[in-house]
Amino acid sequence: MSIPIPRICERCRAAGVAGEDLFARYAALLDFEPVPRRPRADGWDAEVQRAFIVALAATGSPRQAAAAVGKAQFGVEQLKKAKGNEGFMAAYARALAVHEEEKSRRLAEGLAAVAAPAASWQAPKPAWAWAKSRAMGRAARRALRVRAPMNDDEEG
Repeated sequence: MSIPIPRICERCRAAGVAGEDLFARYAALLDFEPVPRRPRADGWDAEVQRAFIVALAATGSPRQAAAAVGKAQFGVEQLKKAKGNEGFMAAYARALAVHEEEKSRRLAEGLAAVAAPAASWQAPKPAWAWAKSRAMGRAARRALRVRAPMNDDEEG
């Protein structure tokens, strides 16, 4: 029996389980032969290894992923050195690749979000544009001060 591995969508913050619906891309990450370990209550069993791989895909950091499953990074290093680690190492590499894809997507979305308002930006009118008021008489300058502020589309 496998324990469901919860996930939260990076875009819409929806919650789900790795391998189902919105999180189907994580199903391939979970399909690997875990490193054989002696059974221990606090050990790196198959479910913990799979949860680590999903956390690694989300964080891109072995230290953060290990902490997410309640383990130390030293355990990851031990798994990487253990015999029979081929499946784990392949999943490890795929998880990092998924993280890089997500990082690139988030970067592109962030740049697009920043570029959208910048595309409609206009430089403010220079201060010297108001110098023409100096050419006016004293009464005209007073009238400008009392007058309501101009709209952006009015010339002044």
